[in-house]
Amino acid sequence: FFTKDMYLQDRGRNNLEKSLFVIKDGFCIAYGYLDIDHPYTSSEQLINALDPYRGNIESNGIIRRFLQGKHNIKVQLISDH
Repeated sequence: FFTKDMYLQDRGRNNLEKSLFVIKDGFCIAYGYLDIDHPYTSSEQLINALDPYRGNIESNGIIRRFLQGKHNIKVQLISDH
């Protein structure tokens, strides 16, 4: 599983959005598409705008394989501070 909490950001379905996965406590907890012009002011607001997901070992493997094949994914660590 993942050892750090992070956001995984990629392009969206069009130029007005981005895709985002939220990894927390070792698993994906949310995913979806976000409007690039919306100002998200907190991690909680960002996560609430996404679809909740109950990650598992299999989904982690899919995400890891996806990351290995894509080098333009933006990875941002989530800090608790």
